[in-house]
Amino acid sequence: MNKADWLDYFEAINGRMPSDDEIAQALAAGEFQDYEETDVPPTQPPLNSTFETTDNSNLNVQSTLTNQGQGVEQTSSLQTTTNVQLENFKSRSKNYFSWLLTNLKNPQFNTEKDYFVFGAITIGLSALFAALTILNFVRRILTSVINTTVDGYSFKTNSPEIYDSFKNAIGDNFGFGKLVYFTLIFAVVYAVFIVIPALLKDSHQGKKLTTVTGTLVSVTPVVLVFNVLAFLSTFLLKTKLTISSTYFYSTLSSITSFSKQEEVMSALSKLTDLMKNVPAIASIKNVVFLVTILSVLGIIVLTANLIKNITKSLGFLKPVYVITLAVIIVLGLNGFADKLIFSSIVEGLQMLVGSVKGLF
Repeated sequence: MNKADWLDYFEAINGRMPSDDEIAQALAAGEFQDYEETDVPPTQPPLNSTFETTDNSNLNVQSTLTNQGQGVEQTSSLQTTTNVQLENFKSRSKNYFSWLLTNLKNPQFNTEKDYFVFGAITIGLSALFAALTILNFVRRILTSVINTTVDGYSFKTNSPEIYDSFKNAIGDNFGFGKLVYFTLIFAVVYAVFIVIPALLKDSHQGKKLTTVTGTLVSVTPVVLVFNVLAFLSTFLLKTKLTISSTYFYSTLSSITSFSKQEEVMSALSKLTDLMKNVPAIASIKNVVFLVTILSVLGIIVLTANLIKNITKSLGFLKPVYVITLAVIIVLGLNGFADKLIFSSIVEGLQMLVGSVKGLF
C-alpha cells in the first residue's frame, strides 16, 4: 500500500487525517511504503566489454521477471484501492444509518452541522416510497378487478390467456415509467419544502445554499418512515374478489369511468355505494384511510419545519401571516403534485382501456 492509499484508509476508518507521529509510526511498522523516499540503486557501468555479449536468453529471463513483478504490484495496488473504496462505502453507510436513527429519535427543525448528502438521500427515498404507494395501490385495485370470481367463473382459472393479457396491460401502463415520473414529482415537492426556508434563512450571510439546506433536513427521516408505512399498508388491498355478476359489472363500470375526467366524480360515487354493498371491496376504504392519514402526517411534519424556519427570517410579519403563507405554499405544492399524478393515472387508465379493447 502506498502512502496516499494509507491516508485514505485511515481517514475512512477514523473520520480524520492522521498526525505526523501516526504517519511515522505506520511507516516504521511497514503498513505502507513511501515510494518517494525509496532509494533507487545506482546503475553501474559495465566492467568489461565481454559482458556486453551476454546471452540474450538471460536478459529475456530478467525482463520477464521484471514485468511479472510489475504486474503483481499493479494488481496489489488495484486490490488495495478497491479495499479502501469498500471501507469508505461501509463507513459512510454506517454514518448515514446512525444519522437516520438519531433523527428518528430526536428530530430537530434546525441543526448546526450540514447533512446535505444524507438529507438528499432521505428525500429521494421518501419520494420513491410515496410513488410506490400510489402505484401499488392502483395496480392492486386493477388486479383485483381482472382476478374477480363471478358465479364460480374467473379469468385466471377459466381463461388464463386473457388474464395474462390483462395483467401485462396493467404492467405496461402502470410500470417503471410511471414509478420514475411519480418519484420525480414527489422529490421536487419535498425538496421545495426544505429549500424555501433555506433561501430565506442564512443564504444572505454568504453561506452556500447546500450548506444551509443541509442544516434543515433533520425531519426528513420521519417523513420517510411515514411513507414506508403507507406503502406497506397498500398490501392490505385484496388482489382477488368474489362477487355476484350484478356487482361485477358495476365495479368494472366504475373503474373504466376513471378513464374519463368528466366522469371521475360519478365513478367515485359508484365505488362508494359498492363498498357499502360488497364486503369484498371494503378493504379499499380502509387502505385509503390509512394511506391518507400517513401522507397527511408527513405533510404536517414538513409544514411544521417550513413554518419554524421561515418565522425567524420573516420576523417582521405577524405569526398569523407566516402561518397563512406556509399554508398557501403547502396547498400550492399539493395541488401541483395532485394534478400531475391524477392526470398521469387517468392517462394510464385510458391507455389500459384501449389495450383491453384491442384484445377483443
